[in-house]
Amino acid sequence: MSEHHAAEPQLSFYKRYQGLISLAILVAVVTFLCGFLPNIQTNVLGIPKAARPVITLPGEKITATPLIDLGDKNSNIYLTNTLVATAIADVLVILIALVARAGLKEVPRGFSNVVEFLIEFLYNSTEQAVGSKWGQRLFPIAATIFIFILVANWMHFIPGVDTIGVMHHPDPGEPSFTVGQWGGALIYAKVDDPGGLPAPAKAGAVATPIDEAAPCVPGDMCVVTPFVRAAATDINLPLALAVVAFVTIQGFGIANLGWWYPAKFVNAPALGRGGMGIMDFGVGLFELVLEPFKIISLTLRLLGNIFGGGVLLVVISSLIAFVVPVGLYLFEMFVGAIQAYVFFILTVVFTSMAIAGHAGGDSH
Repeated sequence: MSEHHAAEPQLSFYKRYQGLISLAILVAVVTFLCGFLPNIQTNVLGIPKAARPVITLPGEKITATPLIDLGDKNSNIYLTNTLVATAIADVLVILIALVARAGLKEVPRGFSNVVEFLIEFLYNSTEQAVGSKWGQRLFPIAATIFIFILVANWMHFIPGVDTIGVMHHPDPGEPSFTVGQWGGALIYAKVDDPGGLPAPAKAGAVATPIDEAAPCVPGDMCVVTPFVRAAATDINLPLALAVVAFVTIQGFGIANLGWWYPAKFVNAPALGRGGMGIMDFGVGLFELVLEPFKIISLTLRLLGNIFGGGVLLVVISSLIAFVVPVGLYLFEMFVGAIQAYVFFILTVVFTSMAIAGHAGGDSH
């Protein structure tokens, strides 16, 4: 009995300070990985520092041969790192569904419990906005969009994304500098200088032009084109999702209101009601002009936040590799989740507006 009571304070102490202990361990691990490990890598092991990834708005080509040759190099379809990320996100979404389905029970636990909570939250949000009848039909589309965007956004944090790829010298026109050994000489060159001729980095050094097609060797400062880059940083994915959402919105509006749906935009019956009717007609035309801007709004909101976050992580990590990037990673996880939910809820709200009765269709 006394032994039992003697063990209780130790257990109580651990439970009471479990959060602080976990936080201390996390800080220690992060400090080692972000602070001491890079110094050990460069000063003790002699491994060069990580190269800066290429940062461009379109997805970077990772193959020289196009996937679909249309006869024009500007129109050919290539395998890009954002296309690879999209495929990986698709696979991850399917795996999440399969694992959650395998763990379903009357009282789910662990991962299945988390997925069930998320699905229930999304379904309730959809039903509250469009009602139970249309909520059951809209939910699979809207929830799939949310889960896919969430997975695609959080791919920022998978080791190797934005970091592992093809090493090469900066292309002409890239606002980058390269410093290092080339051909036995120390060189310092701005790669977009006319002619690409570098200037000596110090007195007595022999300048040697950089062959951008040549492979990088130890001592070169090169950039890397990642094999995988977060899919939503390429405008093609946000635009495609916005088009899917827009078609869904219009489809549900037509399904609920039938032939009365176009009267929301061209409200000809309202002209017979006098002054207020003329105002209603003008408002309908205004909504017709604004309707396509939903695609632009959904696209640019997702693209701007995720692309900007990716650039911020790369820049801050290259400037301050000690602890600070951890806070930014946590913030970007929050931003990625919020942007997925914003896209989801706007799709649901726009659909709710589309299926609402209006004008001459109220009685219908």
